[in-house]
Amino acid sequence: MGENLYWIWLSQCCLYNSGTVDKLIRLYHSPRAIYEAKHSELEAALGEKSADLMRMEAKDLSEAHRIMDFCMLTDVGILTYSDPAYPARLRLLPDAPPVLYYKGKLPPFDGRLLVSVVGTRLMSEYGKRMGFEIAYDLARAGAIIVTGMALGNDGVAAAAALAAGGKTIAVLGSGIDIIYPREHQYLMHAIAQKGLVITEFAPGTPPEARNFPRRNRIISGLSQGVLVVEGNEHSGALITARLAEQQGRDVYALPGNADEENSQGTTLLLKNGAHPVTCADDIIKRYESLYGNRLNIFNLLKPASANVDRVLASYRISARASRYGSRQAASIPKQDKATPTPKKAENSSPAVEKVPPAKPSPINEEKLSKLDEGFVAVYRAMPAGRAVSIDEICATGIPAGQVMTALTMLELNKLVSSLPGGRYIRV
Repeated sequence: MGENLYWIWLSQCCLYNSGTVDKLIRLYHSPRAIYEAKHSELEAALGEKSADLMRMEAKDLSEAHRIMDFCMLTDVGILTYSDPAYPARLRLLPDAPPVLYYKGKLPPFDGRLLVSVVGTRLMSEYGKRMGFEIAYDLARAGAIIVTGMALGNDGVAAAAALAAGGKTIAVLGSGIDIIYPREHQYLMHAIAQKGLVITEFAPGTPPEARNFPRRNRIISGLSQGVLVVEGNEHSGALITARLAEQQGRDVYALPGNADEENSQGTTLLLKNGAHPVTCADDIIKRYESLYGNRLNIFNLLKPASANVDRVLASYRISARASRYGSRQAASIPKQDKATPTPKKAENSSPAVEKVPPAKPSPINEEKLSKLDEGFVAVYRAMPAGRAVSIDEICATGIPAGQVMTALTMLELNKLVSSLPGGRYIRV
């Protein structure tokens, strides 16, 4: 317990990817020894201009004590770099997290096949069905499914693993006490009871945009392989795939229609050497010799009994897939600024752009000024004071992929809020 306190202190002092933790642990072998080291010794190791050194110099354990107290009161586990249960594959990373906070039961990370399943929030019907089937069968065969618990393909894969009676790990981009996205509140509780929820971020850390690429290295780092179900060429799933390749993990991709936006990312991965996957056996056969006694491939001979939409409904996950692929999005005409907007019929539903938007607050305008123009366009397409669906925003001529990506970034920046039923409203 005492050593955990110093691990937390060290993790709070050191910037991500600075290399400080790895360097100092090699020199001092324990965080307590680092805490007790003289300033001159640490300065010689890190350099006098090190930002981490300045934070360590204060020797302030108050935040570490606060985190420890929170974890004890809320039954949150603490897994440190030196713990024998810490995943060996993760420990090999140059930027391995010094502390992991978790809820649930730690699996034998190094004795089981772990496969990450990632994709897009804007999943297609094809991606939803195929991602579910592959994750379900992988779990039935004994593999542990790792996801980021995001909307879309991630949530589907996690629910499939639970439905199969298997194990799943959700890696968060926020503190263990922050449920994000909020739509997955029930799913997160189910994973904590039957699997594992894990994060490197201290309790209370909000789901900021910069956290998610950092989280992705843990998703891929835990696993022997990463399956990308679908996503466009800008999808965050490609970040996970790239990290997996850098970490020496296997990369898999589900083939899709070449002219669909959601297949752009997987097509690119396949061109660059990713292994094509159309069923769980395509993945399992690559590891059967390593985990043969821990995999039960005979389970796959039995017909699957789960219905994807019924399972997703049971975990309160929206089973609704995107209406728009690249072909559909391309067919939606963009509004010509030179052409007056035609008047709507009296009984027709109001279009989003017909509702005069209120002027954003100075704080929101400041936030918007720092965002990409495409994200700002989605924000301005939303009316003030009324929740709208993704379809309503798409009807203004903005492609669905841009809308979904923008809504995620706008929510992270506290400019919009998601509501039940897949609707969004300006904050």
